[in-house]
Amino acid sequence: MPPRKSPSTKVGVLGLGHIGSQTARAFAALGFEVLGWSRSPKDIEGIECLYGSEALPVLLSQCDYVASILPSTDETVNLFDAAMLANMKPSAMIINAGRGDLIVEEDLLAAINNKKLARAVLDVFRQEPLPETHAFWKHPKITVTPHVSGWHVDGALVDVAENYSRLINGEPLLHEINRSLGY
Repeated sequence: MPPRKSPSTKVGVLGLGHIGSQTARAFAALGFEVLGWSRSPKDIEGIECLYGSEALPVLLSQCDYVASILPSTDETVNLFDAAMLANMKPSAMIINAGRGDLIVEEDLLAAINNKKLARAVLDVFRQEPLPETHAFWKHPKITVTPHVSGWHVDGALVDVAENYSRLINGEPLLHEINRSLGY
């Protein structure tokens, strides 16, 4: 997917709580046109905020990138099924940093494979850690990222520096994923 110029690129941010509103502001500060969406009305300076179930398909149809920062609730589980994904532009990319159960994985794969959606960047999954044999790992239009988003947005460099020090001193690392324990 070729890069797009910020002013002519529309980014949708789904979920306008602490992390989502910070994400929307960051995109806007970089010159992107930003639409935000939440279940209830929000007011964020410089961000066009939409709300309610009827507004979500409208937002999806307009955006080049959609960043989902939504929690897992009765209303959001399986939100991105085939019908919802069909509202997105075929040239669009979805980024999920919210919860893994928001996306119906089979429907996402079908949308990408059938060129109804261009790409996906996924930070969270229905099953974590993502099994080594999962189709997402090798799919050319899906990028898997480490699940390290969230409240640590401002303190990530401090953790990196601390972990470097621990690594060279042979000490246990912060936030280490232990596959044998299932997390």
